[in-house]
Amino acid sequence: LAQGKSFKEAFPDLHASIQRSRGRPPVENPKQQVSLRLSPDVLAKLKATGKGWQSRADEILRKGVGL
Repeated sequence: LAQGKSFKEAFPDLHASIQRSRGRPPVENPKQQVSLRLSPDVLAKLKATGKGWQSRADEILRKGVGL
């Protein structure tokens, strides 16, 4: 065992076939993280819509700028 090979070295093809990709798959056009100051009432209204409020805010902004 002292001079034995690791599983990866002994069976490279098998090791490669069982490797899992981790995390989310890459997206073609990823969103960028920014810091944005909003009025408290605007933020409260957005958050009141529940989970996914940031995506909905993005959609509102996209429509507002004509995208």
